[in-house]
Formats: sequence, structure tokens, C-alpha cells
Amino acid sequence: MVNADDVRGRPTDPPNTTTLTGIGGWLGLLAFGLCFGFLRSAVELIQGWPDYLSGFRNSAAHGPLVIVGLYALVSMAAHLWAIVALFQKKRIFRTAYLTMLVLNLLYPLPLFTMLTVPGVTREMILPHMEMGKWIATVAVMVLWCWYITVSVRVKNTLVN
Repeated sequence: MVNADDVRGRPTDPPNTTTLTGIGGWLGLLAFGLCFGFLRSAVELIQGWPDYLSGFRNSAAHGPLVIVGLYALVSMAAHLWAIVALFQKKRIFRTAYLTMLVLNLLYPLPLFTMLTVPGVTREMILPHMEMGKWIATVAVMVLWCWYITVSVRVKNTLVN
């Protein structure tokens, strides 16, 4: 039996001249952003280290500072996990990225433990400028999360 499309000389499926794979295009931009963001976070962590340690002079701040410090380390570890998973083309990258998103979404919670320290105000731990930066970061991460769930390139690249 002859297909009507074949008779007219039109193919039934458009030819697929290029298969979207590899870390390129928008996925390359995401990879660059992840690496740049990790380096920026590492620099901020190193620059903030003296201030962090000086906070331990106040005995009421010990517990909250430990919580904030551990949260920062867990966030950095999740970020590194996502980068490694992406460059190794592991399917677990989506989970790692979602973990990063959740940790960024919850970012203010460990900071708010500092409010238990006498004399500490919300403006001291999370100024308006920092809050705006946090909201923008979460919004951008949600867009990238959408991208990694619908992208053909991501699907074709994350095969391990």
C-alpha cells in the first residue's frame, strides 16, 4: 500500500539533520553559569570567613553560626554535585539541580536562627539588597529547572 505523502513526493517525517546532544547551546550557558556561580560562592565564602569566625566571640551566636556554616557547606556541596553530574552527563543532574533549587529557596531559614542572638536584627542578616538578589536567583533557577525538564538537548545529553 502506498502512502499518499510518498506519492506527492513529500516525506512523512522531516529529516533530522542534527541531533541536539552535548553541552552546548542553552545547556552550555547553564554549565557556564553553574561554574561561575560556584566560583563566586567560593570567593564570597573565603572573603566572609574572618567575619564568620569573629561572630564566635559572642557565646549566644555559637549555635546559629554553626547552623549557618553547615548550611553554606551543604549548599556548596550540592552545587559541586550538580556541576560534576552535568559534565559527566549523568541523569542525576536533574536531581542535583533540584536540590540546589530547594536549598536556595530555603536560604533565609538558617539565617533567621541568628535572630535568637541578642542585638541581631533582620536587616543585619538579610538586608533588602540581599533579599532582592535571593528572589532573583530563585526565579532564574526555576526557569533553568523548567528548561532541564523540557529540553531535547538535556534529554539527549544526560544518558549516563
